[in-house]
This record gives sequence, C-alpha cells and structure tokens, in this order.
Amino acid sequence: MYMYDAIEKLRNQAALLQEAADYISQNCQDDEEVDIDDILRQIAEEKQRRFEELEERSMQNAWQQDVIDMYRRER
Repeated sequence: MYMYDAIEKLRNQAALLQEAADYISQNCQDDEEVDIDDILRQIAEEKQRRFEELEERSMQNAWQQDVIDMYRRER
C-alpha cells in the first residue's frame, strides 16, 4: 500500500471512530454496556445508504439535465 493510501485509510478510520465516540457520548448512559463493533457497523451502513441515495439523486438530476439540454438544442 502506498503511503498516501495508508494515510487516507487511517484518516477514514479515525473519522469513523470519532463519529462512533460522538454517538456513544450523546446516546448512551454511563452504566450502559456498549457494543462498539455494532455501532461502527450501523454508522458504516448509514453512510453507505446515504451515499446510495445521493448517487441515485445525482442520476435523476443528470437525466433531467439531459432533457433540458435536449429541449434547448431543439430551439
């Protein structure tokens, strides 16, 4: 793995861990048992779901833009 890739991977992991820490501090009690792996999995799944939604919305916007461009060319 190249240095840039390793650094980027570590930054992504650090961001995910920070997000999990923020979630735990805001949503869990001091005496509550916490499954960190489960929280990390939920966060990753939510990020994936949001990415897929954005990707789908982007494709819809691209299709609409194609229609707009087609009408403009016809004028």
